[in-house]
Amino acid sequence: MITTALILAPLFAGAAHQADQVTPSQVLMESIIVDAFSDLDTNFQEAYDGWRAELRKAKGIKAKRALREKHPVRLFWDRFQSLADDGDGRALVWMSKSLRNKGLRLSEVAPEKVRLAKLLLKNYSKEAWFGDAVASFIRDRKHLGEDWVVTTLRSVAKDNKDHVIQAQCKYELVGMLRKVEGKQAEEEAEALIGELLDDYRDTEFGLRMLAERTRPEDLEAGKEAPEFMGRTIDGHEFKLSDYRGKVVLIDFYGFW
Repeated sequence: MITTALILAPLFAGAAHQADQVTPSQVLMESIIVDAFSDLDTNFQEAYDGWRAELRKAKGIKAKRALREKHPVRLFWDRFQSLADDGDGRALVWMSKSLRNKGLRLSEVAPEKVRLAKLLLKNYSKEAWFGDAVASFIRDRKHLGEDWVVTTLRSVAKDNKDHVIQAQCKYELVGMLRKVEGKQAEEEAEALIGELLDDYRDTEFGLRMLAERTRPEDLEAGKEAPEFMGRTIDGHEFKLSDYRGKVVLIDFYGFW
């Protein structure tokens, strides 16, 4: 018997970085940039984990306030900004996500998120990592504006060549169109649902849509289990169909 525990999941400045033909030197440069970002992000996460541990141990309001003034985002901000200035679009995504801990006033957060989002869309929308930016747009849609996000999702789904990013944009677009009244939005959403089920079933987002369309009668005993993707406790990603013909024990667990 195979026992599988699942964690189910229901993300150069000033110059366009999107040439259709990529030279070996560009590949090398982008590899160096990604490595630099990954290293810095790892360093930040380690610093953040240490800071969180100190915050949990701090006694009293003054001690906690003093630690919050030393939030790792403030210490790492200039380093991520430097990466962004050197053409690392992922640094812009990190900056947008981290704005609230930078020490800005609330009134300053939304305009800065808008600025960073527009910069990302202008210079990096065809990149293979742009799914991280799409996730940030969905998360910040109240700051960016629903109409801008809808238009952006349509644009990225059309222009980005990454199969998963296309699926991501179309899946998120369905969710946003469902909130819009009118026959045109309804028809567009239904067409996107059809594409997700027909052309993107091999992605997480296609399978999410399949799960949403599953009816109670499809889950009756004796029926074939609906396909889904998951991750084992050791981080291995898989699909249920990978275990076809074997006995699978699915352990759903949580913390209360």
